[in-house]
Amino acid sequence: MNMKSPFYYLPILSLCILWLPAPTLDGFWDRKIASGPDFEYSAALSNVGRGDNEKWTPELLDQFLTSPMKFAPGTKMEFQGFLNPEDRKALIEHLKISRK
Repeated sequence: MNMKSPFYYLPILSLCILWLPAPTLDGFWDRKIASGPDFEYSAALSNVGRGDNEKWTPELLDQFLTSPMKFAPGTKMEFQGFLNPEDRKALIEHLKISRK
């Protein structure tokens, strides 16, 4: 497997953070889905039919990153998703590492 370094995504993430409204990733793994502070989540993501206190897992995040609109139909996130599984895996690994 030829995975890209998590640092490959930093310019993309930086642009998103600078110009697009997005929730903070601080405490991302430790909070329930669609519950970050100071961000208005879509009803679609808030009500995706999962348990009230369900937190993000690598598996759920992979589903979301594959196709946000399939994961939460009606979501405000206008992003087609990462089609390459290796790209999703690298990003998820980066988010795991950055939580420490």
